[in-house]
Amino acid sequence: MNSQKFITTIDFQSQNLLDDTVTELIHNSEDENYFANLKDLHFYTREDPTRAIYPSILQFPFLRAINLTELIQEYDISDGGFRVSHQTDKKLYVLKVVNRPFYLPGDSDVIRQELGNLQQLKNVAGIVQPAGVAIFPNPYITNPSDNPETVIYGILLEYYIGGTLQQIFNKQQIKQYNWK
Repeated sequence: MNSQKFITTIDFQSQNLLDDTVTELIHNSEDENYFANLKDLHFYTREDPTRAIYPSILQFPFLRAINLTELIQEYDISDGGFRVSHQTDKKLYVLKVVNRPFYLPGDSDVIRQELGNLQQLKNVAGIVQPAGVAIFPNPYITNPSDNPETVIYGILLEYYIGGTLQQIFNKQQIKQYNWK
């Protein structure tokens, strides 16, 4: 039996699939022709360990939510960091995204922690302030509805001219600024 035909024989409704994620069915068989003896078929399910887990907008109601489609990417600042502008008012922001090119599952926890830190440091002088969060529909929703779950794609920060702090360190310009 070929793989495509075999897949059509599985009753996915009866499987214990995980909601809102990519679920992998892993087949265990010591028989080289593992499709030949279906009564000995064993498998298990697991969550895709490399998928981005987007924080819910409901966890951070204090931040302005801007739909990702309203932002225009201007250029890359760093791995997962971009200068963007708002489509309507042309205001500039730095967008730090959850789903980076080399996403690790712990990255989502780092984003949540950073959002919490930004909340605690709101309106503190000398600290880059959050402008909001970029949101979009959760791409891992398995049960589509008329009102899909909206999740945080990234953090929007105020944009400051002059480059990043890393660029200032790299150019050894740190003495030009009044640092404490």
